[in-house]
Amino acid sequence: MAGVKRFARNHRKQYRANPKQVYKCNSSIYGNLSAGAEFEKLMHHAHIQVAGMTQTQPEPSMFVKIKVDDNDVVVGYLIVIAFVDDVRMFGTEPELQEYKAKIASCMKVFKPIKISRREFVS
Repeated sequence: MAGVKRFARNHRKQYRANPKQVYKCNSSIYGNLSAGAEFEKLMHHAHIQVAGMTQTQPEPSMFVKIKVDDNDVVVGYLIVIAFVDDVRMFGTEPELQEYKAKIASCMKVFKPIKISRREFVS
């Protein structure tokens, strides 16, 4: 028990905020320096060119697609929000299925986890 208490004492927020020791990395931890920008380009290409979505102006990580019939009545929609490498989406079922197929055609997609509608965070 003394070891656990010592560990907890040494890892309090005040020690993390003002560390006595800092390690210098000899190379990038997450790949090359432009990895974030390259991934952003990939997400942009996948959603705009491949999935035919529109990037919103106020929030660049949000993409929308709205389908209307000949009378300008909305018949389908899709809203996608990308958080780094995690994507949350909601919309009508045909647009969701089409989106999943198109995205899977241009990038590796992992099996989605089940999230209740009450857990969605925007």
